[in-house]
Amino acid sequence: QFIADGYLYSTEDMITAQKIELKPNTEIVDLRVIGDTLYTLCNEKRTDDDGSTYFRVSVWYTKSGIQGDFRQMFFYDYENRALSFTYHDGVFYFGMGYGVAAKNDLYDTNGTVLAVENRL
Repeated sequence: QFIADGYLYSTEDMITAQKIELKPNTEIVDLRVIGDTLYTLCNEKRTDDDGSTYFRVSVWYTKSGIQGDFRQMFFYDYENRALSFTYHDGVFYFGMGYGVAAKNDLYDTNGTVLAVENRL
């Protein structure tokens, strides 16, 4: 089960659930099942030495859905967070969403779609 506030849970009986954390301070924002593999899109807010903020966007995957079985597939750093992703013909597409700069200005990259070639 995925809850859109950045958390992912695993359950066997729909009564008790275990929270799955892929990495500290990483927010899970979207999921895709391709074949027998679950892919998760994550954002981790980071700060440069000069105080500017950026996001480490990463894709993790598992075939079992068990916490210890998730592995990071790849990551990239970007000024804005990713909100959604999809995969088509060897390319991951990322929909970049809102981000707030230090002065509460919206990023110019809102609504940008980034493509990352990566064969499954």
